Formats: sequence, C-alpha cells, structure tokens
Amino acid sequence: LQMTQAEIAVPIPEIDTVITFYYDQLSQLIRFDRFRQDESVQEWSDLLGPDVIGLTHADVTATITQMFVSINRDNGVILTADEEALLMITPWVHDWGEIKIEGYGVGDITFDQKSTADARVEHEIFERIVRDLPDVSTREYIKLAYEVAMARDTKLGRMFNAIERIGYLETAMRAY
Repeated sequence: LQMTQAEIAVPIPEIDTVITFYYDQLSQLIRFDRFRQDESVQEWSDLLGPDVIGLTHADVTATITQMFVSINRDNGVILTADEEALLMITPWVHDWGEIKIEGYGVGDITFDQKSTADARVEHEIFERIVRDLPDVSTREYIKLAYEVAMARDTKLGRMFNAIERIGYLETAMRAY
C-alpha cells in the first residue's frame, strides 16, 4: 500500500508509548469474552483471529480503515486530508478507555451492553492516559480522533462505526 499524507500524520511514537506501557494488559484484554466458554486466550484468538485481542485489535481495525478509505475514495467519497488523518488515528486510540488503571475501569463492554456510566468511566480512563503524553498538540489531536469514535452522529463517526461493524462481521464469519 502506498502511504497517504493522512497515514504519515498518525502520531506513531505516542501511540507506541501507550501500547508499550499497557502491553501486558492489552495482550490479555479479550474482546467478546462474554461468549467465550472453555477456550483459553490463545484458543480464542486462534479461532476468531487477532481482532479479539486488545493488543492486535487496533492493527486489524487500522487495516480495515485503510481499505475503507481507499474503496470510498475510488467510489467518489473524498475526505479532506484532516478528516482522513483523524480517521486513520481513530483505530489506534478508540479503545484506550477500556484499559484499567490501578484496578479502575470497565474493560471491554460490547456496545449493546455499555451504559452511560460505563462510557463516562471509559472517557475518564482515556483522559488519564493521554494527559501523560508530553506534546500538547499531539495530545489534542489524539483527543479529536477519540471523539470521532465516540460521536456516531457525525460524518467521521458514522464512518468509523461502519469500520467497526466490518470488523464485527469479519469476526462473526470466522466464528461461523
């Protein structure tokens, strides 16, 4: 894939810093865990793919995002460079609120079961994570990308919601 200007704008060092710091937790964060029966984490991942592990979920979602943007561009749905950059960052940061800090947090709760209180806690966790990033402008940029994922009533929010649903469908097809 040829890198676009938006992909170049993704703040990789800051994202890597967060992923490295929370690596152990992210590698044990199991998506769709309420459906798991006797499977180990490794068996779950082998059965359903890397999208069910918190550590690799962002990679899967970023790949879907790249394809989504490319297919839309080929079909006349053009994003500005700023919109594309925000959409490209969103997969990397959208689940940071599911991390637990010193035992505080809600973890992964599927959208259909997430309460307003859960969403509030996730937002608090996200804010705690990004406040430690040293560069203020990068921090604000990451916050904007997070808002894309949370604001499902905006153009980019609807796009990201569709991207996440593509991921759900791919996981469901593997499960089937």
